Amino acid sequence: MAETHQFEGLILSPSLCELGEGPSFEAETGTLWWFDILGKALHELQLATGREIIHRLPVMGSVVARIDASRQLIASDQGLFIRERATNVLTPYAPLEADKPGNRSNDGRVHPSGSLWIGTMGLSAEDGAGAIYHVSGTTVTRLFDGISIPNSICFSPDGETGYYVDTRKNLMMRVPLDRDTGLPRGEGSVFIDGSSEPGGIDGSICDGAGTIWNARWGEGAVDHYDRNGKRLARYLLPAKRTTCPVFLGNGRLGITSSWEGLDEKGRADDTLAGSTSRSVCRSSLTRSRPSCSSSLGFWHCFFSDGRPSNAALFDWARSGLSQCGSGYPTREVRERSMAGASRYCSCR
Repeated sequence: MAETHQFEGLILSPSLCELGEGPSFEAETGTLWWFDILGKALHELQLATGREIIHRLPVMGSVVARIDASRQLIASDQGLFIRERATNVLTPYAPLEADKPGNRSNDGRVHPSGSLWIGTMGLSAEDGAGAIYHVSGTTVTRLFDGISIPNSICFSPDGETGYYVDTRKNLMMRVPLDRDTGLPRGEGSVFIDGSSEPGGIDGSICDGAGTIWNARWGEGAVDHYDRNGKRLARYLLPAKRTTCPVFLGNGRLGITSSWEGLDEKGRADDTLAGSTSRSVCRSSLTRSRPSCSSSLGFWHCFFSDGRPSNAALFDWARSGLSQCGSGYPTREVRERSMAGASRYCSCR
């Protein structure tokens, strides 16, 4: 029987996001990034100091990936953009469902080959309105259609297996992949059947041992599964609508959450809905190198020597981008010592 662990950690940010998503840990700078999708904001938290900067965006971003020290790739409801860190200027890179103005991006992750998988969905989560795409350079290929709420996109350490879920169906799928391209080389099969259990299978990450860590929407938990889809443990969290985990190193996870859809009473009952927390996970597996480390996808992909590989993203940024990006430099800065970070509870 799977073990259940009480929450042991910190509330990392006082910001309560309507839809916190897409967490990404940037090892080069010790920075945690995540979005409030519906709030049109990109959050930047420097873990060593507790300094948080909120970058306001003209789009609903959901995925951020490091290109280099000055640029990032962002997926959004308006397509893919290159973001200049210093100015918050967005330059269009590639369209994504330009013919579907009622859709937005949701979960996504970079494959070890450097290609990107990104999911889309209707603004009101309409049945079957979305899809999952593969992006290589400026080539966008639809992989799976008829998706209502795409989530759990992640990859095995060797790049030969991909995972995804339509949260409305709660069936996490496993797909054989070409490790060199990130494209499917066969039909998918059900990896985890969560359709008969409470809550929704939301965002997931895969660690260096090939095991899966999944945020269970509505249950205030992260579930840990082995490579065969067997649940090993559940880690409880202080917010019910957990959305996506991210590895922070040394057995720690960062987890985003949401208050989307809660009425006044619901928010009063779940006061930390929308918070971003840090949890301690008692498993030696979390101390192994994540297979593709960045967000709630890991975006700088680590190979056996531990060096991040961003070559594919560098190539994207050099491939004839339009320079007509619009600036949106509004930002808020919050500073506090991490020694004073809110401790919700500590159960040892």
